[in-house]
Amino acid sequence: MFSRSMSLARYRQLTADAKVLEAQSFGVKVWLLPDGRIMKLFRLKGFFSSGRRYPYNLRFARNARRLQARDVAAPKIREVFYCEEIRRHGVIYDLLEGESFHDMFAAGADDDLYVTLAGFLAELHRKGIYFRSVHPGNV
Repeated sequence: MFSRSMSLARYRQLTADAKVLEAQSFGVKVWLLPDGRIMKLFRLKGFFSSGRRYPYNLRFARNARRLQARDVAAPKIREVFYCEEIRRHGVIYDLLEGESFHDMFAAGADDDLYVTLAGFLAELHRKGIYFRSVHPGNV
């Protein structure tokens, strides 16, 4: 998989009616697009970033494929792109079905949910998967 070029016009079209799901001081990181897909943006974190040699969006897409190959639910990647005008690499993917652990915790789920989350993480480790950015919002 490789990055395709995305024009600023297309980026603006996609995000015109989108909802910001996550933002940082550097700008929007994750959009919920009107059609229900997710657009995740990646920025280079420094001049000597390894992301210059192997962009983060390509890593994200590769890791999603690897998870699927190990029978772990992962996003289906629809597009991998680079938008020169905003200097961001990105991916567009389908939203996974179901509720995030974060949403279930916020709704007042019982303590058994913690056991379920811990069991899921243990299963990932048994499969040799180390999920560095794990948090209840992305599981």
